[in-house]
Amino acid sequence: MKPRHHQPGVLIHNPDYLVRGTLRCGACQGLMTSASTRRDGRVFRYYRCTTRDKWGKKVCPMKQLPAEAIETFVVDQLKEAFQNKVRRAALDRYLIRGLGWLPSAFPGFGEIWAALNLRNRQRLIRLLVAEVVIEESEGTLRIRLRDLEKLEFSETEASA
Repeated sequence: MKPRHHQPGVLIHNPDYLVRGTLRCGACQGLMTSASTRRDGRVFRYYRCTTRDKWGKKVCPMKQLPAEAIETFVVDQLKEAFQNKVRRAALDRYLIRGLGWLPSAFPGFGEIWAALNLRNRQRLIRLLVAEVVIEESEGTLRIRLRDLEKLEFSETEASA
């Protein structure tokens, strides 16, 4: 019997990665995927380019990058972005309508973030962030936020 991760049609999701699905390689525009390794009993988490994984470093020079640094940067950018009163009002309306939250109990994005478990943090990132692009050659990360005013809220999201 093959290991589970090699069976066709079986998806394994690593729940510890916040920006999975929104992270793009600036070198080739491919998606970045989550990965980890263990050394001396410690887990090292990182993101790596799927194009490089499939086709090699001649096609994409992007190296694997530490997950914690990328995720910390993204969360810091969100905290800063939602200090803007217009963006924060849009976020509050979305949280009330979509999740039944009372965001007025949370004076800042940092307090909202602290109140969430890992799964809800991932959901909030997917809601707020359209994409994160890593430009390793320039040493930069660019974040493009979604326009919350234009987001439609579906019934399936309400029940999730």
